[in-house]
Amino acid sequence: MSFFGANQKLRIAMTKITLDAETARSLASCEGQVWLCDPSGRSLGYLYPATDSSSLSESERRGPFSDTELERRRQDRGGRSLDEILAAWERS
Repeated sequence: MSFFGANQKLRIAMTKITLDAETARSLASCEGQVWLCDPSGRSLGYLYPATDSSSLSESERRGPFSDTELERRRQDRGGRSLDEILAAWERS
């Protein structure tokens, strides 16, 4: 799926880090967003814990859109390209 025109692809880089058991338990016990810092207090980043889907209702797991609506939106090629949006933004 292209978000930035015909020849450009949205790329999201992610690095996997395996934690030791103690750190994993500590993070698993947190609720909500976690601010990660090194021992000196320097920010390393933020963790948004994975949601345990077993605690969610069926409608929460599925989201607000039906499969039919999602497929319709995938097929819809309307709208403006990113180049058109950026050009309009620069003119304003």
